[in-house]
Amino acid sequence: MESDARVVGSVGFCVCAGGETQITQIATRPSIRRRGLGSRMLKAMLGLDPSAVGVLEVRATNEAALAMYEKCGFQRAGVRAKYYSDGVDAVCMTREPGERPVSTRELTRLLAGLSSDAARKPAPPLPELAEATPRPVVDVPRQGPAFTRGDSGEYKMRNRIRRTRPPS
Repeated sequence: MESDARVVGSVGFCVCAGGETQITQIATRPSIRRRGLGSRMLKAMLGLDPSAVGVLEVRATNEAALAMYEKCGFQRAGVRAKYYSDGVDAVCMTREPGERPVSTRELTRLLAGLSSDAARKPAPPLPELAEATPRPVVDVPRQGPAFTRGDSGEYKMRNRIRRTRPPS
């Protein structure tokens, strides 16, 4: 896994009101492909509305994407002839709802390089925090007048010192 903080993937989608999640884009850095990141991002997007039908179009020549979508439960529903500007057809695909969604927490842990099993483990409990005692704030004026007149005749308020008093 790469250890730098560069972008490793991107997704685009539109959740439509008609009970449909349209997938517009999924991309991953070439150096980390074939590790399941694309399918996990896809499942996370579909999990935003698990009752919605997933729909997408993909280039007919993009064999890797077609294989990933079919692995994730998408089925070919039709073809849009010469859909792309270079004349390549688009394969229309749909997926019925039903598979367990990937949570944002799980996706984040997968992106961090944890295994699937480790990413699904529940979060550890938060440590108990000692109850903080509020400290009163005292506004203490500086010595001298609160307002002074500058060289050009404008009035200026002097800064005040804010101190915290230790609890008694």
